[in-house]
Amino acid sequence: ATKGSSWAPAQMTPKEARDAQILLAASYGQVPCAPVQNQCFDVCWDWQNKGYCPRGDACRWAHSPMPGCEAEPEPKKVTLTVSEPIRKPKAECSLESIPEVDEAQETPVEEKPMRKLVDHASSLLSSKESNDLSIYTVSTPEELEESIRAIYEHGVDTPEDVDRVCDLLVDIRGRWPSVARSEGPPVSYTRLVLGVVKTNYDALPRALMEPARLNKCNDFAEAAAEMVYTSAKYHGNLSMIAHLYLRKHLSIRIIDTVVRELLCLDEPSKKPQLHHVEVVCQLLRTTGAVLEGVPAGLDLLERCMTRLQSAAADIRCGAVVAPTVRSLVNFREAGWMCA
Repeated sequence: ATKGSSWAPAQMTPKEARDAQILLAASYGQVPCAPVQNQCFDVCWDWQNKGYCPRGDACRWAHSPMPGCEAEPEPKKVTLTVSEPIRKPKAECSLESIPEVDEAQETPVEEKPMRKLVDHASSLLSSKESNDLSIYTVSTPEELEESIRAIYEHGVDTPEDVDRVCDLLVDIRGRWPSVARSEGPPVSYTRLVLGVVKTNYDALPRALMEPARLNKCNDFAEAAAEMVYTSAKYHGNLSMIAHLYLRKHLSIRIIDTVVRELLCLDEPSKKPQLHHVEVVCQLLRTTGAVLEGVPAGLDLLERCMTRLQSAAADIRCGAVVAPTVRSLVNFREAGWMCA
């Protein structure tokens, strides 16, 4: 017999099948209810009425779940699928799709008016703000030379602005390293600045009290003012030369030439003038640290110090220049740094 159908053999009569069913149930200790015709034992009686089955898993009858003890439903399996990213179609771009720009609607760029450098060179340093050299033009070497001369003389007359003046000359060299001329090769900036420096230095009087100049003065006060003016010109020129050397506008040969002439290094028997000693001390205070790092500069510095100490030991002028020379010596011993 199969499960879910009558288990009795087909040759048994219905009455025999009922009797056999009762006897079979009794043999297993079951007390069935009143037999019903065509009753089918699909569920274990012990399991349903007693709550347990002594046959366990070997029982041929089904063990249905007890009320309140239903088996937990199996968790649903969730299958994760990775979807492809949504890709937007690329926008078609071509030269034809770019809208045309109406040139009439474009905002015009304001162009700065161009000026001649030679006409505004003297006023470039009047303001404390930086100057934009891109709005200036230089057409000929003569214009550039006149511009350099005006700026250089401003630095000579105002020693307190010597750094700003030299920085402006550095900017001019970067803007116009050379200027073309109508005929011949272009003229370099270095050649022009050397000419300006030489012209201003040669124009200085070699003595503060030249008889020809003193005779033109009406009184002693005017003569004293003339000497103060000449001394200031010396200090201004030597200060410009020193700072241009530090910015590599001038070579060490220019420093050597100036010092040789002012201290009379080639004429040991000749005494240097007092104001020459003062301006050379000023020059060496500015350039000494750089000169000491160059073999040629170190040799020049040693000869200058020997000459200056000899002038300070002189009875006639030692009392005037000795403090200046002693200050320079102490400054060098301190490593060219102020105490």
